[in-house]
Amino acid sequence: MIIEKLFYEESSWEIMSTLDVDRTKFQIVLLFVESSFQEEFQELSVLYPNASIIISSTYGNILDTTATYFGTGIAIYFEKSSTYTTARKINLKDPLDDIQMMFNILRKEKNDLHHVLIFLPARINITPLETFFNTSIEGISANLLATSTGYHTSFCSTEMLQGDDIGVCIGLYGSKVHIQTGCESGWYEFGPRRKITKVQENNVIEIDGVNAIELYKRYLGNHPDILSKEMKRFPLSVKESVYDKEKAIRVVLDYDEDGALVFLGTLKEGSIIRLMKTNIHNILDGAFLSAKKIRPNNTKQSVAFVMSCYTRKSVLRQFFEEELEIVQDILTTKTQLVGSYTYGHFSKDYNSKEFKRFQNQSMGLTVLYEE
Repeated sequence: MIIEKLFYEESSWEIMSTLDVDRTKFQIVLLFVESSFQEEFQELSVLYPNASIIISSTYGNILDTTATYFGTGIAIYFEKSSTYTTARKINLKDPLDDIQMMFNILRKEKNDLHHVLIFLPARINITPLETFFNTSIEGISANLLATSTGYHTSFCSTEMLQGDDIGVCIGLYGSKVHIQTGCESGWYEFGPRRKITKVQENNVIEIDGVNAIELYKRYLGNHPDILSKEMKRFPLSVKESVYDKEKAIRVVLDYDEDGALVFLGTLKEGSIIRLMKTNIHNILDGAFLSAKKIRPNNTKQSVAFVMSCYTRKSVLRQFFEEELEIVQDILTTKTQLVGSYTYGHFSKDYNSKEFKRFQNQSMGLTVLYEE
């Protein structure tokens, strides 16, 4: 596998490489940008004429141990494996049929599909996808890299799709390509258990029979600006029952004028919740645990897609690059870091046959390499 890092600076893309390589052989170019880059997109299609180019808008971009609002990216040439990319507009409220169609296209392309990398739009209903990924794709490792700030551009051969509702799936074929994943948060529960007593789609209307926003007013006060900003730092730990072994972390995206809490995906009535909190030390510890899961299995030249929820950066403030330095130290310089700040992430854990539930506030690492 040959990797070239890309960085957007002074109105053009710079290739951070001294390799003498044939760029017509590169299959994939992944770009993370603050907004859509039309002219510069065409520039890269000339540099990598046979690559599928995918652009994802972000809350900030990651390259090595630096986070920036400029564009970053990576170009990959799989020497022992092949790829195929498909993209389509997604029904945000009911995305299952569209995701299934993209998976079917990848399966029909070749019969040795081993991994799928997925980019989905922001504010998509992820609830039906959790079940789909665990029941309908046996034998395939699917990794949801990001739900972005919403804007995707996909350029596959001569077809170009762009918009706030574009999903992209990249199929990786052959037994020589491998993926290792890790996902941890650093947020911890506090306070009493509570029950969700009324929901409507992705809005939680009542908690313990009381208007849902009252939970956050009790801790954060009643000032609208403070509530909208600070409640994102106090997500909910969610279990469908007290007997569930695994919790999901869900962040409040916003609240409406009636006091309902708005989430990415639906939460079920009767679910058990607790508030969660964190600090700088705990977030950095979460980054350490994410990388530590991967390190024993990762000794090859590789690329690590780092997807860190945007709230982590706001809590870390001037220390935000330390979590990237921790990951790089553990994975060593053999691994190239690239990625973005996102809404959320889920993938199979490194030693699990099932997907973790979709998580907000986590750092998700997806390390890709060839034997």
